Amino acid sequence: MKRTQRRRSRAIALAGAMGVLMMILAVLLLGALATASSRGGLSGTADSAVSSARKRADTQTAQNLADSGARLMVQWLADGGLTVNPTAPAPPSSLGAPFFGAGVSGGYNVLTVPQGTGAGTAPGTIKLRLYPYVANATQNRRGFLVESVGVYQGTSQVIRLTLLEGSFARYAFFSDRTPTNWWVAGNTKFNGPVHINGLDAAGTAVDPAAAMNILWKWDPAQRLFDYNGPGSFTTSMSASQMRWNYDAVGNYYTPTTSAEWTNILATSQAPQFDAPVVTMPVVTANQASDALGGTAAPVAAGVTVPTSGSSTVGGVYINGDVDSMKLSTSGANQTTQVMEIRQTSGAMQIRTTVTIDPSAGTTTIQRDTDSGSGWAIGTPTTHTGV
Repeated sequence: MKRTQRRRSRAIALAGAMGVLMMILAVLLLGALATASSRGGLSGTADSAVSSARKRADTQTAQNLADSGARLMVQWLADGGLTVNPTAPAPPSSLGAPFFGAGVSGGYNVLTVPQGTGAGTAPGTIKLRLYPYVANATQNRRGFLVESVGVYQGTSQVIRLTLLEGSFARYAFFSDRTPTNWWVAGNTKFNGPVHINGLDAAGTAVDPAAAMNILWKWDPAQRLFDYNGPGSFTTSMSASQMRWNYDAVGNYYTPTTSAEWTNILATSQAPQFDAPVVTMPVVTANQASDALGGTAAPVAAGVTVPTSGSSTVGGVYINGDVDSMKLSTSGANQTTQVMEIRQTSGAMQIRTTVTIDPSAGTTTIQRDTDSGSGWAIGTPTTHTGV
């Protein structure tokens, strides 16, 4: 009997403890609900999360718009849209060609970009402006700061790019048309970037009928393109327009592996085909003016280094056709640049050597001639300046 009573009392005590725990749990739940209610409730927390997500989405959309604007500006500049040399910040459309139909507002070109057709979907805005470097007034390669502002649902994001004009001097060989002569391993070698537009006679599009012939050898020592940097060999022509003749004319064989391409290009990769057309300067007289440095253009065929007194004032001006041009380096650390230019004027051969020494700050020009009885060596003339 005693044992039974004890068991019952223990059972009653356990049930009582469970009841107390349930009451405590209920109080905690009520407290939690009260706290949630005091802070706006569960729905308020969800609304806040949705609002934050929307803000992040709006920020990302504004960033995407700014990025698109920067890309449009680069394309506009690459297509030759800039036709004047600005001296102050301005919207691009006021500096040359129209800017993709954009209007002008507040000193910016402004584009409205739809963001969809759903209900409540607002359009985005791109604002663009071009800032010229002060040094543009005196240097040949101009620099610009591009500012692109993307705006969406009151959120703005800004991208700024620093751009520097490229120079045709970076090419070891550049051709607007497809070369008609052969490139032959052992006779041809390029130690810098090569680009071929391959345009038609009108100069408006790549000529689909154009073809380029290259004779190559299975020997890396005889490869044509020894430059192992970006843009080693690019062309706007298609791969089908390049005829690879292996070892003999008419023996067509196109390399397929990097080991085979190593015999032609130091990059061990095929040329970049279908590359964007590199636009030639719209006003080529600007290049002649820069080279002449304000001096009068020579009438006779030959090479001129324009000077004022004993100092150079321009660049290197070549009058007449060039039979061949050899570019090389010499001196300590190979920093002295040497240009050997050969021309023909009537029955006379002309060989002009221009040596540019940046460490000494001098330019030397020497003109040799051959009228059929051997080379007459001219006297070198050295000028101050490079």
